[in-house]
Amino acid sequence: MPGGSGRRLLVVVGRELCLFSSIDASRIPVKQRREFIELAVRRASPFSDPEYDLTWFGAHAAIWYWPRSRVTALLGNDFQPDSPMLAESGFVPPSTDTNGAELLRLEQGYNGRIWDQQRLLADRWWLDIPSQAEWTIFLRSAGQPASDLPEVSEPQYQTQSWFQRTGARRTGLIGASGWLKPAAIALASIGCLLVGLELGSGLRGVTDLRTAEQTRSQLGTQVDAVFAARSEAEANAAELIELLQLRPIQTQSTLLAEVRNVMPTTNWQINNWAQPEPGKLEVAFIMPDAAPDALVSAWEASPMFDSVSANIDSNSAQRIVIRAKVMPSLPALQQDAPAEVTP
Repeated sequence: MPGGSGRRLLVVVGRELCLFSSIDASRIPVKQRREFIELAVRRASPFSDPEYDLTWFGAHAAIWYWPRSRVTALLGNDFQPDSPMLAESGFVPPSTDTNGAELLRLEQGYNGRIWDQQRLLADRWWLDIPSQAEWTIFLRSAGQPASDLPEVSEPQYQTQSWFQRTGARRTGLIGASGWLKPAAIALASIGCLLVGLELGSGLRGVTDLRTAEQTRSQLGTQVDAVFAARSEAEANAAELIELLQLRPIQTQSTLLAEVRNVMPTTNWQINNWAQPEPGKLEVAFIMPDAAPDALVSAWEASPMFDSVSANIDSNSAQRIVIRAKVMPSLPALQQDAPAEVTP
């Protein structure tokens, strides 16, 4: 609705316009977490003008972010530069179950959420009900076991956001939940809610869907096609990551060649070669002049090995056992849906 004199618009951004990320800030001092979150959002965002909303679960932040220019374009002339933006997810009540996954039908599309000890681990949006394969990938990407697609639930939207925004960067975000107490939440089909706010006297406006419907009709199937393509890309990326993880980290011939290169002397013989588990290497050498410190330094100088230890056999001073973590030959892929990741 047009923002008249003394009025301010509140924008609720639909889940379909948002990307999600979960960030562990436990090692960041409390006073520095706001700057840390802003930097993390800018680094993870595929767009240049990210806006975000968040909630804290102890030292873990669940973040929903979106392109500001996209939202302002959808709102057209009704947008005001100082309009606060909140995520729709803040008005969808948290799960009553301490642990588990749920599938919700929103005003637009479907929302999957995974909870662990009342903390939100993962959050994903689909245009249509996800397939069993997509749901399995969603669970596994959050470290959860595969399970059947749950029954779809229809949440009752709250009239105020449940997000805990302590440390949020904008004062408008911190106080915005109180503005909505007298209002019923209505979501426009493009994912934006306009609520007229009378500054200093609470909520007096009403929801205006006219501009939203006009924009929706203009975008039409193009918007749906973009959302569908994004959902398909997310599923394909997650499946590719799972397939790549099945590949051996390094081949035996590559490991043997690297061991030969890093050994600081030539006076040695391999007595035993083993990989007790994927990503671990254990090699026993016969070395008359074994120097554990020199061997550890030489191995850790290689990009292929990490967490190296060297121990002389208690039964033979000429036998030394080296254990190391094997690093992958390719950079690890990070899933971001397209940026829904844990930086």
